[in-house]
Amino acid sequence: MWELLKNIDKILMGGSAVLVSLSVGILCWIFDASDQVPMWLLIITIVFSWFVWLVTYVICSKKKVAFSLPAIKSINIDFGVVFLVEGSELYSVDSLVSIYYQDEDDELETFLGIGYVETRNSNSCFQIRLKNVSEVTSAKKILKTIKNDSQTKRSIKIKPSITKECLGGDL
Repeated sequence: MWELLKNIDKILMGGSAVLVSLSVGILCWIFDASDQVPMWLLIITIVFSWFVWLVTYVICSKKKVAFSLPAIKSINIDFGVVFLVEGSELYSVDSLVSIYYQDEDDELETFLGIGYVETRNSNSCFQIRLKNVSEVTSAKKILKTIKNDSQTKRSIKIKPSITKECLGGDL
């Protein structure tokens, strides 16, 4: 059932194509090649087909993003700040990442700093170390109060890109 729901856009596209083909097939079955098809019936078929494709497009356009940021499994603050993050295709060893903090979904993100992916363990989890801390006062306050609790893990976002500010100039 879950697979069906994950592929609902493909099912709708295929189903709508079958429905349009079926309506054209019914018209061909009702009328011979030598008969004249009434204009109102042809218009209804075209409008029906357009409506089916429109509904399918609206439903399929609401598809979620292909990649989501992986969840943080653990935070270690003993020797610097180190995050253990679920495995993802977004990261690779030695790649740079941006680390942000966002308490609620409707709040702005606070840039905490730049980190890098140190290792990938046997469970396909990445170990990410915070290297360059942002000079913003709110970022320093957040980093002083950081804990290994579920709220903090949900609030921290590790993105597989860095800001142009971190590169040291305008691009």
